[in-house]
Amino acid sequence: MLPNKIYSMASATTFYEQIFPSNTLDIGFSSTALHWMNCSPCALTDHVAANKSTAPEVETWREQARRDWELILCHRVGPITTS
Repeated sequence: MLPNKIYSMASATTFYEQIFPSNTLDIGFSSTALHWMNCSPCALTDHVAANKSTAPEVETWREQARRDWELILCHRVGPITTS
C-alpha cells in the first residue's frame, strides 16, 4: 500500500522561475506544454513562424529556445530532494 503522502498542486507561476522551495520535492509531473518562449528574440521579417523565416532569424530563435530550456531545467533542479 502506498503511503498517503501524495499532494496535488496548481501554480500560476511561470516556467522561468523556481516554483517550489529548494529541497522540498521528491518527484514532480507537469502536463503543461512548454511551447511559450520567455521573450521574442527578434522580429520575423517574412513569416509568422520562426522555423519558416530566414536562416539568421531561425538561428536567433533557436538560441533563445536553447537558453529558455536551460533556464527551465535549472529552476526544476532546486526543489528536488537529495534523499
